[in-house]
Amino acid sequence: MKKTAALFCALLLIFSVIPTAGAVNKAGIRFYDEAAGLYGPVTQASLVSVVLDGEELALDVPAVTRSDRTMVPVAPIALALGAQVLWVEENRQVILFQGEDTIVLTLGSSVATVNGELISLPDGVSADIAEYGGVERTMVPLLFVSQQLHASVGWDGETYTALVDTTSTATPPEPENTPEPENTPAPETPPAPPAPEVTPPSEIQKTLTGYSVTLDAGHGGWSSGAVYEEIMEKDIDLAVALRAERILKEMGCEVYMIRTDDTFVDIHDRASMANKRGTDIFVSIHSNASTASSSIQGTYTYYCPGSSRGKTLAQCLQTAVTSSAGSRDRGVMQDNLVVVKETSMPAALVELGFMTCHEELMKLADPVYQEKLAWGIALGIEDYLLNKM
Repeated sequence: MKKTAALFCALLLIFSVIPTAGAVNKAGIRFYDEAAGLYGPVTQASLVSVVLDGEELALDVPAVTRSDRTMVPVAPIALALGAQVLWVEENRQVILFQGEDTIVLTLGSSVATVNGELISLPDGVSADIAEYGGVERTMVPLLFVSQQLHASVGWDGETYTALVDTTSTATPPEPENTPEPENTPAPETPPAPPAPEVTPPSEIQKTLTGYSVTLDAGHGGWSSGAVYEEIMEKDIDLAVALRAERILKEMGCEVYMIRTDDTFVDIHDRASMANKRGTDIFVSIHSNASTASSSIQGTYTYYCPGSSRGKTLAQCLQTAVTSSAGSRDRGVMQDNLVVVKETSMPAALVELGFMTCHEELMKLADPVYQEKLAWGIALGIEDYLLNKM
């Protein structure tokens, strides 16, 4: 009798670990709650295989379903789709760059920014940190990220496999051996117009008499900001801000500087100082860095979510700075940064360029390039004050 019972238990154990056809595999995973500031409990989530153009992606944290959406680690899928990934710790943001497209995902938020426009994530599922087997990764909705990076996503319900396809969005090849119509010359393709450049005027006009601006050079004192190749962000920010101050004053503008030397000013105090002065607009000047890739370059400008005037100011600055300096236009973004959120006037924060890219760092440290950036800031301010305010 004991032998029979033991044999039965053994058979039961064997059959319990044999997966049945169509069964969905589960994994214990937990997601970080941004609002609470801690991890939630371990949940048994359905595992999803991710196949990109016929090849399964190897993931150290698996793709899983969450609220009926497939969540996948952002770096492997973004890099596989030809995007660059930037993690901004202080803002809890993942920024994806692909060509001229910029996608910003904020952890815990069900709204993303795509090329400066707000877009809701499917079913309100936000990007979040997940922990699996002691490994932490930023998880994002696969469908949203893939589509924004110009790939299509299919689904195989029997095998729980997401099928990411980049070939369906490719331009179809032209037919071979297509004869040209007789006696009809091939049309000439007109050359693309060169990118507009901003040239400083030979004589500065007093166009901004009666207007006032607060310029905020980022960091200062013990807060060096980013440091690469022994070059400190605080020094770049201040150099460009002082040049912009000079140009704006020559335009007749009243300029209030948050700092004019290497001193530290708290970010909340910066906004408070600007509010007490009551200038027409507030512009903060910073330089960027990427821990993900040393090849990322370009300029982008932040404004506070919900501020239409801030968005307009940011766009004026972005257009003028990239035109003047010739930097890559990364577009405008929105975020609840203290200096653009707590200021009572239209405010924007310009990220001049990436210090982690050697080529761009050398430009940022060059006084000639700093002058171009300063002219861009001044002309962007002029455009806003005279035409958009």
